Amino acid sequence: MNQPGARSPAERAYGVVHTGLVAGVVIFGLLAVLLAQRSAPPLVGLRLPLRVAGLLELAFLIVAGTLVRRTVVPPARGADRHAWWMTTGPRVILLWALAEGTALLGCVFWYLSRDPVLFAALTGVGLAVLVWSGPGRMTE
Repeated sequence: MNQPGARSPAERAYGVVHTGLVAGVVIFGLLAVLLAQRSAPPLVGLRLPLRVAGLLELAFLIVAGTLVRRTVVPPARGADRHAWWMTTGPRVILLWALAEGTALLGCVFWYLSRDPVLFAALTGVGLAVLVWSGPGRMTE
């Protein structure tokens, strides 16, 4: 059934989900920037608490993401990729959800404080992990 290099239906479906998550983060970030241009100034005194919360979120992403990633073992050469995606896919989705949540939280924190450090750190790292852990990388 599987030809060398052919993508299984499950792998294609997970690719669509991954693309949707990445696009959602990018669109949410753009909307946050557009809304910030038309809204009230940022809340005063939130920069430090949000930076601390952002640092805790990054630590959580690193620890939880590492633990989840360790459970995702690439398929053996010649293995049924469809079966692999059906059994391992939920753990991959969990990893993507952790990264997407961090990226979206960065957008929200930036909107509240207009602190570019929060935007770059949380949204940048979350989006980088999300892109880095795409379907092709999970099977390597």
